[in-house]
Amino acid sequence: MDYPEVEIVTVTHNSAPHLKSFFEALRQVEYPPDRLRLIIVDNASSDETRNFLHDKARTFPLSVQIIERPTNEGFGAGCNHGAEAGAAPFILFLNPDAQPRPAMLQQMVVRAAAESNIGLLDVKQDPVDLGKLVHPLTGDTDWCSGGAVLARRKAFNEIGGFDPFFFLYCEDVDLSWRMWLAGWRCVTETGARVHHEQAKDGVAKPIMMYYSIRNSFAMRMIYDSASGVRSHLGRGLRYLASPRTVGPTRRAVLAGFWLSARRLPHLLERRRAAQAGLERCAEREHFVFNEWFYGRFAS
Repeated sequence: MDYPEVEIVTVTHNSAPHLKSFFEALRQVEYPPDRLRLIIVDNASSDETRNFLHDKARTFPLSVQIIERPTNEGFGAGCNHGAEAGAAPFILFLNPDAQPRPAMLQQMVVRAAAESNIGLLDVKQDPVDLGKLVHPLTGDTDWCSGGAVLARRKAFNEIGGFDPFFFLYCEDVDLSWRMWLAGWRCVTETGARVHHEQAKDGVAKPIMMYYSIRNSFAMRMIYDSASGVRSHLGRGLRYLASPRTVGPTRRAVLAGFWLSARRLPHLLERRRAAQAGLERCAEREHFVFNEWFYGRFAS
């Protein structure tokens, strides 16, 4: 196989506890090292992350570039900075708490190279998979997880990369839905694996729940019908009015209202583009909401 070049883009923020396992896993990746380049964007870490990265870069067998940002601009913005620093035809966005299995990258690249209409390609996650719906024959899925996702640079650049609005969580769903609107496919390579602890014992992390709820208001405003937007705003008001709503959920709903109002011009601009795309899109089944969440899940 003529292996294409791949740039691995990782965004760190106080990620020191994960980096030893991360680099050990990268050493085991079954891909020609001269075809790989590691680009790490550090979002203003205040722990030992930066010292660890610079020490590791001096002896690591892959080419390593470290981009130090003065502030934490969020995951999506960090990924964009990393992508802008490269030129390879494929970009693997990989979380610092994700450890790819040795064959993962090769499996991903082989699949994406063979099917030129794939814009994003992710893999199954251990120990707890996301459970999203994946077509048993094509691998098509409503959205690809940003924890370990291979992007075709041509497609990524065409749709403008990640939207920094989302800061954390949901930016991968938004990226995926823009891929579908632009005519690119989002696919899961079910035979490939990455270790990424999205959840413990099947329970989502509190930070994941917070940003999923917060960002649901923006996602509805961009992609949902007018009646769907009104219904979701009403749901948020009911949660705020209910004495049974716990503090973290209340804070997330309030943040969703506040952020959507503060960035309303941006969201309305995004809505105009998305709704025009949805009118032409032949893959509308991918754009599904279920309360605070997005996309379909396997039964």
